[in-house]
Amino acid sequence: MLRLLCFFLAVTSGEAMMAALEVTYQFANLSGHPSMEESTILNSSLGIDVEEETNGTDGCLQSTLWTTEPYQAGAVVSPSGEDALQVEDDQKTTAAFSSGEESEQGNRTAWDTSDGSVPDGDAMRALRERFQSLWPTKLWKTNGLYKDDYLLLINPHWLWFPPPRPSSHYILAALYTAVMLVGVSGNFLVIFMFCRCKSLRTPANILVMNLAVSDCFLLMKMPVFIYNSIYLGPALGAFGCQMYGFMGGLTGTTSIATLAAIALDRYFVVLYPLEPLKVPTRARARACVLFAWAYGAIFSSMPLFGFNRYVPEGYLTSCSFDYLADDSRSRYFILVFFTAAWIVPFAFISFCYVAICRAVALTAAYSSSATVRAVGKLSDRRDASSRRERQRRRTELRLAMVVLGVVALWFVSWTPYAVVALLGVSGNRRLVTPLASMVPALFCKMASCIDPFVYAITHPRFRRELARRFACCARMAGGKGGVGGGKSGDE
Repeated sequence: MLRLLCFFLAVTSGEAMMAALEVTYQFANLSGHPSMEESTILNSSLGIDVEEETNGTDGCLQSTLWTTEPYQAGAVVSPSGEDALQVEDDQKTTAAFSSGEESEQGNRTAWDTSDGSVPDGDAMRALRERFQSLWPTKLWKTNGLYKDDYLLLINPHWLWFPPPRPSSHYILAALYTAVMLVGVSGNFLVIFMFCRCKSLRTPANILVMNLAVSDCFLLMKMPVFIYNSIYLGPALGAFGCQMYGFMGGLTGTTSIATLAAIALDRYFVVLYPLEPLKVPTRARARACVLFAWAYGAIFSSMPLFGFNRYVPEGYLTSCSFDYLADDSRSRYFILVFFTAAWIVPFAFISFCYVAICRAVALTAAYSSSATVRAVGKLSDRRDASSRRERQRRRTELRLAMVVLGVVALWFVSWTPYAVVALLGVSGNRRLVTPLASMVPALFCKMASCIDPFVYAITHPRFRRELARRFACCARMAGGKGGVGGGKSGDE
């Protein structure tokens, strides 16, 4: 009872608390655990360790349902048509739901696919039947689009992990909700200002506006994840999975390509300001926008044509490319996509911004030395030269910090997820846990939340237009209020 109260206190908002109550109640009634009392099911759904005696055995069967490690060591499950989980009366079955200590034989089980092997038919059926007994599949069918054939989409690697605690789902749902609200608001503000202010429709801002559009679409797929998290799994089924995966691949790759185009645009503006062939124009900016969307569409559509597929990952509430697939075509696709969406853009962005820093530093140094030669030995000019030198250093430092922030933001946002994909392709699957795949995905979404503030809202011209427009709105509101106030005062 005390644990139940702690769980309810962890759900801070009233709406989330009601959702948690409803889900937990339905989970207790619909999860379909065979031969368990309703109270035992409720305890399991809340993350409480379940311990029950086995009939006809010398010991007891300890079942820790909510560990962070996969099930271990010598489990043999006999699949039957009516009861999804029947435990054999021998020592192997007694260890089926052990808490995860490694066995002396090298921590291998019939279900362990961490080395890239695929379970045989009987083991695969046992895995899926165990999944149906431990996860609230009936809850998903009642409140979503889930069907039993959805199991065919799940990579066997994820099946031998136990369900996460419900509180983990609710925490992620709350974080995604906050990121979505802040990110959509910031990106929508950028799009609104671009459409309303003609002075902002420069070639560079066309690219920034495109980044805001792609980030908006990336964030607008989050309701799928939030809904799934509320119902503790893939409640929206295959349709939600394919839509989430395709939108994530399209908008994420487009955002990356747009960031590279913004870096190239700034590179040409700073290093080649007087060369007509390299000066950015609106036509070239629009061409870069089309290229970015085509670039993203190519890679995001390839899984739909058999070069890979969109599958659930981590807590099974989100979907992405199958970086755990065993076939060579899928592995090659992940490696090519990693090169095209991470290595090339990162090298491109780093080169452009480092070149910009060097060019600004050289230009400022040349200007300072020329000023010193012109003023000669006049003491009154030395002070002016000293001030210019200090201003130059401040400008260089500010630019270096901006460049460092942009490159670091890109690196921190996309590198963790790229590392997870590489671990899956390289065969180091023991390191790819559900939590290890969910946290990097959150970093990618947070980048879309931060982008409008880094590339647009902090820009001086954008801030001036924003202040001017809101000042006009304030004057209009103040004028109406003043008239009303004067009238009421006269009365």
